[in-house]
Amino acid sequence: MCSVNARFQPNDNNFNVLRLFAALLVLFSHSFPLTAAGGDPVAIYLGNDTGGGWAVSLFFVISGYLVSRSLAGRGGFEYLKARFLRIVPGLAVASLFTVVLGAFYTTLPLVEYLRHPLTHAHLMNWRLFPVTWGLPGVFEGNPSLAANGSLWTLPVEAFFYLLLPVLAAFALFNRYLAAIAYPSLLLLFFLLNGIGLDYVDQGGEVFPGVPLLWSVRMAIMFSAGTLFFFWGDHITLSWPTAAILSFLLVLAPRGAVTSPIYFIALPYLVMWLGTMRSWPLVSRYQKLDLSYGTYLYAYPVQQAIVAASHQTLGPYWLTVSATPIVLILAFLSWSLVEKPSLRLKGPWRRRE
Repeated sequence: MCSVNARFQPNDNNFNVLRLFAALLVLFSHSFPLTAAGGDPVAIYLGNDTGGGWAVSLFFVISGYLVSRSLAGRGGFEYLKARFLRIVPGLAVASLFTVVLGAFYTTLPLVEYLRHPLTHAHLMNWRLFPVTWGLPGVFEGNPSLAANGSLWTLPVEAFFYLLLPVLAAFALFNRYLAAIAYPSLLLLFFLLNGIGLDYVDQGGEVFPGVPLLWSVRMAIMFSAGTLFFFWGDHITLSWPTAAILSFLLVLAPRGAVTSPIYFIALPYLVMWLGTMRSWPLVSRYQKLDLSYGTYLYAYPVQQAIVAASHQTLGPYWLTVSATPIVLILAFLSWSLVEKPSLRLKGPWRRRE
């Protein structure tokens, strides 16, 4: 395994802040399609991806690093137990919340709604493969029919979680494969684009709920985090390099050259920010992790607000009105569901 020396000391507090920022960016980005307002400003001005796409990429870089660290510090069973406790309890409660919320917005009679197969499938989202986004008769007047469209990323992430211990079982969870995987996945992604796959035609599924093209793209970011775990002591993270990469990300022309910059610069910037000393306010609330709850509850809350307002809110007002509600729900999720679940992981309790 790769040891981490003084030159590369990731800060878990910073990771929590980055993940919360990413979850709120997803909320902001979704406010535009949910109000039929077109593309969000991130997509318009930066290209490459929507704000939600940037945020999901950030999530996967951090996840790749933290989950690799988790597997290296535990046996296979303890690792899988930790992953289950981190993902499933919060998702199960959030799915129940969405079903209850949907009961107030469905066009079906309540008994029919509760008996509907889609309702039962949504309650079973904790199984992850696959997840169900919609609910019967719910949000039918909204621009988007999904009750919780954010859930699509969870099967992809869980697939990667399960893949790592399989690699470890065959002695393939090591720094050499990490060094090969990242550039190989980059090449595969560009080859898939070259044969015409895009975000409409994803090329089928590699697993139920796991589309091929998006799984490869997220695998690039996940493998970048794994690369930093194994090779962090050989990578110099500095503000001049971060500044240059930020400049390239913002100013590089859109097109073929932009995507390689995106895949290289974003993981570097995430890990650079993740090694900084925490601000005093961040350190004070280091045990509070609202990112997962924010991600789980944002979409259904936004959809409910859109429906209740009869689509009179624009994307910015939707963001402003949804954010405090979502943060309260995220706090309750963390305090009442996620944190108690994490205590069951045992004495080795880093919050990956």
